[in-house]
Amino acid sequence: MSEYTIKQYQEEFIEDQFKVGSEVVKDWKYFGQTPVEQLKEAYSRDDFDPETRLYCFKDDQLVGFLTAAINETEEERFGFLRLPFVLDDHKDAENLLFNEIIEVFKKKSIKRIRAQASEHWGNALELVERWNFEKKEDSFSVYIANLKDTKIDKDDTLEVQSFDYEKDVEPMVEIFKKEYGYTEEAAKQNFETIKNFDKVIAHLIVRKDDNIIGRALSYLTDDSKLAINGYMYGEDEVKKALFAVIVEKCKEKDVEKLQMFFNPQTKDLIPTYEKFGFKLDGKGTTFEKEI
Repeated sequence: MSEYTIKQYQEEFIEDQFKVGSEVVKDWKYFGQTPVEQLKEAYSRDDFDPETRLYCFKDDQLVGFLTAAINETEEERFGFLRLPFVLDDHKDAENLLFNEIIEVFKKKSIKRIRAQASEHWGNALELVERWNFEKKEDSFSVYIANLKDTKIDKDDTLEVQSFDYEKDVEPMVEIFKKEYGYTEEAAKQNFETIKNFDKVIAHLIVRKDDNIIGRALSYLTDDSKLAINGYMYGEDEVKKALFAVIVEKCKEKDVEKLQMFFNPQTKDLIPTYEKFGFKLDGKGTTFEKEI
């Protein structure tokens, strides 16, 4: 008889879920434990299914948990799970949690499940191999530019200016709608968030004949030596001019590294940023399994 007990979600588990998750992911890259208040908000929504949150206890101590969901589109219906978050001394809980979520999915008539794994997420790759998942596709790639080794020559014919919220928001909203498929509301909210964000290092624009032909953004992370570089808008030479200024302003803030994330929809942009010195630092992969 197992010394462990599996229970479905109860609100009083959230605090311990945060503690266990924080311990498990403390040395991971590109993944963080969701804060308690955000968990409470997510789990109070009308579409939340408590059967897809499983918790493993030994006596009265929470030693691991698993979160999952059912994804449904016009084309397909499948289960998605985060691989188990389990404390080091209780690895037997991994199989227990996984087997239990499979039963939950089967009761909900799910025939196919997916999970993401990365070499930077503990033993995630070992788990998908153990449970006979097959690779479906790369889900994200992370690229890093070491600014100590990065020098970009400026194009003096292109004037890079600071973003002017009074003048530039409206045309940039139209660009986001046309180029990136944003709704007008979402695009406006994006720029309002940036305007009020105190970690912005540089928000830049390039104009030609009073039209915006380039835009770039970088901002600090919780690590003062690491900043995020957003996708730059514009032709390659415009991006080069923007990035030269990004590098200057980051160095002024003693930032040592710039980080970028790419997904399957943006992977075609990678070669451009490799020319600027970005190199692959890690990736995540989506795996799939029939049940």
